[in-house]
Amino acid sequence: MHGVCTTLPPVPSAEDVYLASLRRRVVRETVAALPGRCPELIAALAEDPPPTYRELSERLAMPRGSIGPTRSRCLACLRTLLHRSATRERPRAAASCAPCGRPPLSPSPQPPAPPGRDPRHVRAPEG
Repeated sequence: MHGVCTTLPPVPSAEDVYLASLRRRVVRETVAALPGRCPELIAALAEDPPPTYRELSERLAMPRGSIGPTRSRCLACLRTLLHRSATRERPRAAASCAPCGRPPLSPSPQPPAPPGRDPRHVRAPEG
């Protein structure tokens, strides 16, 4: 029987399936822990097809010129946090992410911010 493929496609092992699932979960959790608009921006950029900068600008209420630099900072912060996770460093909050420099989302409710101010981006007083 010439021309008939007798080789089956490789089937991932249970371990491969588990590890892939674990990686996806770690990435999702790390993206969710990013500060500011990063989780929403990264999620939007992962859509297929990704939205245009014009669409992102409208959706996130961001100037188009801010999307690229914000994207770069968010991805740098994500890489830093994922690297810490992969190297088994003690997990730290996104507040310690040097590329972004903004505090993470607070898990507790905060009082309403004055118009035009995002309370997640206000630095706590030092001292």
